[in-house]
Amino acid sequence: GDMALKKRLQSIYRNSKELLNLVNQLLDFRRLEVHGEKLFLVKGNIAEFVSSIKSSFDYLAQEKEISFEIDDKITEDLYISFDREKIQKVLNNLLSNAFKFTPAGGRVTITFDTCKESDGVQYFRLCVKDTGTGIPRKNLSHIFERFYRVDKSHSREIGGTGLGLAIAKNAILMHRGIVKVHSKEGE
Repeated sequence: GDMALKKRLQSIYRNSKELLNLVNQLLDFRRLEVHGEKLFLVKGNIAEFVSSIKSSFDYLAQEKEISFEIDDKITEDLYISFDREKIQKVLNNLLSNAFKFTPAGGRVTITFDTCKESDGVQYFRLCVKDTGTGIPRKNLSHIFERFYRVDKSHSREIGGTGLGLAIAKNAILMHRGIVKVHSKEGE
């Protein structure tokens, strides 16, 4: 019937989007290796930019019954120079992962503020937090390596190429930023 056909078409659509995503990530990676990527820095309101990316995940949050908020600790408008396409990739990646591993009834939060690191530099700090499955301690140091997957047994259902976080880390390093992860299993 119509429903069965609709389900099959949705599945085809989802799979082709995943395939396109994979091809794009592989191309990104080749670009990094061959030419070294360039930064296209544009000064902009970072909070506004993050909000616009958040809104593209609102539907997914509703569908998965996950509460999804921005916690903005910055009092005034913050204009900084950043590469919009790269920061969008970073956020898309972190949010996709957060939603993938967070069960219904869970919570995904984007927080941002500014902080001074030990090097004395003032940073804009962006965190994606979730109440998902968490990452075992032994895997934490590896998650930004290319093609690394924490749990090989689920890799088919969970999907993911093992490239996203490596690309994200690279984009942050290009901005002279710092990448950190905190996780406890089950939290």
